[in-house]
Amino acid sequence: MHVLVTTDTISGVWPYTRELVSGLVSRGLRVTLVSFGEVPLPEQTSWMDSLHGLDYRPTAFRLDRITPSRLLT
Repeated sequence: MHVLVTTDTISGVWPYTRELVSGLVSRGLRVTLVSFGEVPLPEQTSWMDSLHGLDYRPTAFRLDRITPSRLLT
């Protein structure tokens, strides 16, 4: 099975992404991880080095945040 995971590097979900992706790969799944926001520093991605079956695709594309106040306009 091949799983596509997308994540945001700015909002604080990066540690959860690490846990999810590590768990999926350790169970034998192939994972493509695409990150949006700032491109992580090498020390933030070093945990990926030992994960065989992970294809990481960092991007510098910013996410458009929709706040509740913007929904009303």
